Amino acid sequence: MKNSNNSYIPLLLIGIFPTLSIYINYGVDYSVLFSQISFITLKILLIGVPIYWTLRVDKEKIDFFIPKSLGIKYGFISGIAMASIILTTYLLFSNTINIDLMKFEIGETGLLTPKIFVLGVLYWIFVNSLAEEFVFRKFVATKLFDITDNQIIAIAGSATFFTFHHTLALTYYFEPWQVIISSIGIFGAGVIWSWLYLRFNSVFVCWISHSICDVAIFGIGYILLF
Repeated sequence: MKNSNNSYIPLLLIGIFPTLSIYINYGVDYSVLFSQISFITLKILLIGVPIYWTLRVDKEKIDFFIPKSLGIKYGFISGIAMASIILTTYLLFSNTINIDLMKFEIGETGLLTPKIFVLGVLYWIFVNSLAEEFVFRKFVATKLFDITDNQIIAIAGSATFFTFHHTLALTYYFEPWQVIISSIGIFGAGVIWSWLYLRFNSVFVCWISHSICDVAIFGIGYILLF
């Protein structure tokens, strides 16, 4: 094991920040401006803590190298496979989705116009997904592996961190059974991406796969909303 001293502190913060962001944006009746400021602040903290801990506490460099072609192939293949599952699930259960509820909740975020929605999608695909791969794979999975020296625990733990706040957000849009199915899918994706990172040691591989899934998800969202 290495660099495991006090590692539970940043992991605890990473567990709190996105969950708190979801609660402020959906669970409490704050103003749109306050919710947006909170979202940006907590997102900065979510990314900032791992950066600070890596550079100042662990005394390590942060690098985002592009792996050899095998890693890139794994990224594309896994992304396309998961996107296919997402699209198939949508086709099977699309008639059970409460579109009015989705429009109401998304309207509260200010994304219920095509142009703003597309801008949001570009952010989620090219910025947020990369940030999540850095936080939950490069930092959380690696840190859990440093602490436990067990790859299975590192992969499952990282996937659990990744799933929890997504599940909380889903409860505001879907029925309980839909949340369960979606959460299983999110956890599975987290497992695959954590394994990919530990296998290739590259956020880029995970990001390729993640971004392809996001294209499928937000493509479905656009169809439903507009």
